[in-house]
Amino acid sequence: MYDIGSLALVNLLPTPVAAGFTVTANGAGVDAKDFVGIGALVLDFSAGTGTAPTLNVKIQDSDDNTTFADLATPVAFAQVGAGASQQRLALNMDAARRYIRVVSTIGGTTPAFIGSVNLLGRKQVMP
Repeated sequence: MYDIGSLALVNLLPTPVAAGFTVTANGAGVDAKDFVGIGALVLDFSAGTGTAPTLNVKIQDSDDNTTFADLATPVAFAQVGAGASQQRLALNMDAARRYIRVVSTIGGTTPAFIGSVNLLGRKQVMP
C-alpha cells in the first residue's frame, strides 16, 4: 500500500475560456517551495483548430515570482499541432527555484487550443 496523502495536483495553465487559448500566454507563478523530489508535468490538449495551428509549451522558474527564466535543465513539451496531445515530463523540484510557471507560444492563422498543463508532485511532510 502506498501513502498518497502528500501528493498535490496544481493546475499551472488552465484553459481560460470555452474558446480556449487563442494567443500566447504565460501561466501565473506557482509557489513550489514545499514540493520535493521528481514531479510529473502533464500536458493535455485537444486538437488545435485554425490553419496550421502550433502550440509550444515550456517551464520557467524564479526566485521572486517576478523575474522568470528558462530552467537550468530545459523542460519543454513537444509541439502540439492539429492533433490532440497528451504528454508527460519529469521536473526535479529540488533543482527548480521557488516559483514555476508555464510559458505557451501559439502560432498559425486563427489558432485555438483547449487543454491544460498540470503538476503532480510530492509535498514535503513536516513532522
